Amino acid sequence: MKNLLSLAYIAAASAASLRGSSSDSPATGVSSRIRTQNPTDGKFYCLEVNGQGGAAGVRREGSLIDFWDCDLVDSYGDFLDRAVLADWWMTTSTDFQVRSIVSDLCLSPVDTAGAPTLASCEGKGTWSWSSGALSSSSGMCLHADWESPTGQGFPARLSKCGGEQISALTIIPNSLVLYPVPDLSWEGLSYKYKVKVEGRGVYVYHSEPWTGAPHFGDVDAFACKTVDGKYGCDAATRGTQWGKTIEWTTFSFDEKAIKGVEIKVTNSKSWSKCVVVPRGLNIKCERDADGDASFVLPSSKLKVSVEFDPPAPNDASRVTNVVADALMIFADEMEAARPDPSSEGVE
Repeated sequence: MKNLLSLAYIAAASAASLRGSSSDSPATGVSSRIRTQNPTDGKFYCLEVNGQGGAAGVRREGSLIDFWDCDLVDSYGDFLDRAVLADWWMTTSTDFQVRSIVSDLCLSPVDTAGAPTLASCEGKGTWSWSSGALSSSSGMCLHADWESPTGQGFPARLSKCGGEQISALTIIPNSLVLYPVPDLSWEGLSYKYKVKVEGRGVYVYHSEPWTGAPHFGDVDAFACKTVDGKYGCDAATRGTQWGKTIEWTTFSFDEKAIKGVEIKVTNSKSWSKCVVVPRGLNIKCERDADGDASFVLPSSKLKVSVEFDPPAPNDASRVTNVVADALMIFADEMEAARPDPSSEGVE
């Protein structure tokens, strides 16, 4: 688990993330959103990688960049959806590169007018930030092309700074932090649960006992036991862990900016009752209008388990891990700023 998390870059999400503050000297080394306001409809549009190719599209060099309705970006929920993680950026302090958190590729500050793309961060020029303008060394400013709408967004363009078409940008640190899957080849996505935090989908990991896992004396403590040197999983060779799984997800949030986060869990199985444990936390879990389990985590220091139709707390069968589809949710405090990848000694 620790290795998987060490590969994941900090990402942030949800409408709550826009509650952060901004300034003319934006925070570096933390995940942020970059937004601009349409002078015609007054809506805010967030810079994102155009992921028409799905989850792989937001991780690919050459992918185009656009500005998408911030509210719609917030509403995307599934891991494989178009804009998941695509609107989260990080600026670095030493050279002010603008990095896409999900891919660690950079917004390329090309020296000519046109459409910016994702590119390798190595050997590329850097940006300058001043008074709401993100400009290249040749004086090209990043902006939304308000004259060329595409669905719920607008293409990103680079034009000579100072033009009337250029609206001011705001870089806003996020208050809710998620951890994207390290790479798309990872096959540990849960097929049992989907989880949303403040309306935004998070990656839910899946693990289960290995068939024929090494056992030390108690063969019934694993999914299957060995018969005549072969693994079997029929009724005669199933252990107490047969069919049991652990699903888990993690995130961080700033308690000063967000007074509790709303969690929604979609269960692939039917259920009647949901319980958040430890029960001593007195966190009420209810079925919402969409049929999902819904509750609020009041603190960023909580680690809880969500159980569906569980046995009574004093039921002796709990000793054998009778909860077949355990879902663990780990909330943490905000992490310190990520080191600048271009700094000396950082690999």
